[in-house]
Amino acid sequence: MDRYTGTRGIAMGGAYTAIADDMSAAYWNPAGLYYVKTTQAGTSYMNFSGMSDRLSFEGVNYIKEYDMTVGGNFVQEGMQGLLLTEDVGGGGIVTGEFDEFKRAVNVGLAKELLPNVAIGTNLRFLYNVLDVNMAWGGAADLGVLWKIDKAWSAGLALKNVLSRLEWTNQTVEYLDKTAVTGVAYRVD
Repeated sequence: MDRYTGTRGIAMGGAYTAIADDMSAAYWNPAGLYYVKTTQAGTSYMNFSGMSDRLSFEGVNYIKEYDMTVGGNFVQEGMQGLLLTEDVGGGGIVTGEFDEFKRAVNVGLAKELLPNVAIGTNLRFLYNVLDVNMAWGGAADLGVLWKIDKAWSAGLALKNVLSRLEWTNQTVEYLDKTAVTGVAYRVD
């Protein structure tokens, strides 16, 4: 499961990487935080067919003295009563149940690098529980957002540039590095 947030970004998919101008920008493209010049706060809750719940809180604040914007969010998601199975003779036998919970705290900041080009970074602190095992760790994202003109914009978000999760069973996990690009045309 990914720890996405903000219904607008979810609906727009990768194209939102080129806009990211609201309180969910810390997740979608941290460079977009720069273009949020107000204080915003919000929350969302999603239930996926009774199987999974996701709760998120977002906030962003423009710091005029430094001409930068900081933002962040907290996302918690969980699945309960997942079936634990064992392979017996080529078939799965249910041997019990387990739960999975994930929490993430994202903190991002953004600043203008060149006229109409912003850069941003996001640090993510992670806590996961899978059955009886727990993991702590973090990840970092980088973003660039270019406002080409009043209507066109382009964005690039590099997700999990750095990452590491350490599990209580001594396993170390690195999150997949991904690049998300987007181009958007704003109709006013």
